Amino acid sequence: MPRLLIVNADDLGMSHSRNAGIFAAITGGAVRSVSVIVNLSEGALEDATSWLRSMGAGELSVSVGVHGNISEGAPVRDDHVTLTGEDGRFFGKAETRRRLLADEIDPEEIQRELEAQLDRLAGLGFAPTHVDGHQHVHVHGAATSAFAKAASSRGVPWIRVPAEPDDARVDPEDPTDGLGQDVGAITERARRAALVFTGAGLRVADGFIGLSLVDRLTTETLRDVLGRGIVGDGVTELMCHPGYRDPLGTPFCSERREVEMHALTAPDLQPLLDELGITLTNFAAVDGAPA
Repeated sequence: MPRLLIVNADDLGMSHSRNAGIFAAITGGAVRSVSVIVNLSEGALEDATSWLRSMGAGELSVSVGVHGNISEGAPVRDDHVTLTGEDGRFFGKAETRRRLLADEIDPEEIQRELEAQLDRLAGLGFAPTHVDGHQHVHVHGAATSAFAKAASSRGVPWIRVPAEPDDARVDPEDPTDGLGQDVGAITERARRAALVFTGAGLRVADGFIGLSLVDRLTTETLRDVLGRGIVGDGVTELMCHPGYRDPLGTPFCSERREVEMHALTAPDLQPLLDELGITLTNFAAVDGAPA
């Protein structure tokens, strides 16, 4: 059975600097799939989709999905009651997660919002191949069933399960990622969510890497993790966040984004993958359809 690796870059459409770094990691590196965030920057979204259209169906084709965002900025829909505050904006990462775990958000609102986000990408000419959650929101509380129903209703075949094996951690003694998040807690919720996703008929990868690599993905750590044989038979997804540093200080656009971009474009990465018997692919190709 082949060892297939989908290197998926999150946050396309967040900012121009993120877009530029992701495109660099496609044209000169290992990225073969992107997750588009459709409701943070109209200008960056237009820039991202224009670039994707220019790629056509050649060797650099990527699968395009939605990075479901229900925690930052403003929603696509404007009729939410529990998903947004009085200002009509999302509550932010920590408060959204707290409200989800406390069952304070109506799952039907989450479903409608995600469907609207999927429809926005489809309206721009891209049939989403996959969906995942910004800040892993889709494995918390009511978001799990809502994401499953939304993906199913729009015919999206793949959904992310961010469940990382212990031996994939950069530092086996450190239970957190580079942002201080509890990798074990997210992994456990993701494993429970996987039962909901597959029960809804959605496809999930056989393996996942990337939780403990958040803000720690360097040339050295990537080579080390891959060298441990983490990528087994079947499909493994590697989550990444390449980009260029934004001199204006745009959130999530620090110098760490450039470090990831350089790791994913390192000239010795492809020879390492060849040595390990790993083939790069994307969700559309695995699904048997052209990218």
